[in-house]
Amino acid sequence: AVAIIEPLGMEYLSKGRRSDLSQWICALPNEIIQQNPWLLLYQNMVQPYSVGTETVRSLEKVCERFKQRKETRGILASLARLIPVSIHSGVHFRPIVQLIKEAEASLQSSELEKYPRERGMLLYAIGTGYLLVEGDIRKGIQFCQTASRLFSQIKEINLQVNAQALSALGLVQIGEFSLA
Repeated sequence: AVAIIEPLGMEYLSKGRRSDLSQWICALPNEIIQQNPWLLLYQNMVQPYSVGTETVRSLEKVCERFKQRKETRGILASLARLIPVSIHSGVHFRPIVQLIKEAEASLQSSELEKYPRERGMLLYAIGTGYLLVEGDIRKGIQFCQTASRLFSQIKEINLQVNAQALSALGLVQIGEFSLA
């Protein structure tokens, strides 16, 4: 079951099939879920957006496991989830600026072209961090607009709209109402 869920999870999330993915994960023994960073990440992503210490702790663990495995796609996806969850929960085991710098460094990987959705999600998360926490609004707008263009290319309309909305918020904050 893990061999099927692991490669299909992101596709199911992308297609809005969260409940199917959730049912599959819930059917697995907890020991198996805890040993697999993809299953832990998917479990976090299919749950209603819960924010708190345990969620952040779990995502930190997932991110560390992907780094140990040198798994670029997993690093991108887990950081893309960890940054906004840390922001919205107010739980920071590491400062947001440190997470942003780590995320920016991960965007230097030579494998990025293989994972456009994960790259876009990470660009959006970095933009969120700059806009809502770090106060570098122009940089946040730039990241959100880049994410929006990437989402447009890969036909991820919902994600594109989210990135555009956050970009517009940033434009309003700097007084660029006509661009917003």
